[in-house]
Amino acid sequence: MINLKKSDNEISWNICYFIFEIKMEIEGYIRSEDAKLRIDIYTPKPVPKEYLELLGFSPGIELSRLELTKKFYQYIHDNKLVSPDRHTIIPNSPLRNALMIKEGNELTFNNFQKFLNVRYKINNFHA
Repeated sequence: MINLKKSDNEISWNICYFIFEIKMEIEGYIRSEDAKLRIDIYTPKPVPKEYLELLGFSPGIELSRLELTKKFYQYIHDNKLVSPDRHTIIPNSPLRNALMIKEGNELTFNNFQKFLNVRYKINNFHA
């Protein structure tokens, strides 16, 4: 029996999902833009400096959006920024500045990626 570590299992799952996305695109079930967007979350890219400062990484590091999201969620839980209903994130000042959240905007786990992508678009990282 093969003993897979969690990281090996995640890599296997990512490869299977990648193959599934390509097959679905070839068969015409999904548009190529949608497939590229889904596959792109696994591709390591340079992390914007504002995110590096907030999460304490060294400059020049590359992470996939999936890994970066996990780091942000860890930061949110470590700093107890989750509301009692467990759906809304109550951003502190550093998080608000890093994600460029304007006053009056609500940050939830459902719309988190929208705020995360803003810095990538500004810095032309094409996440």
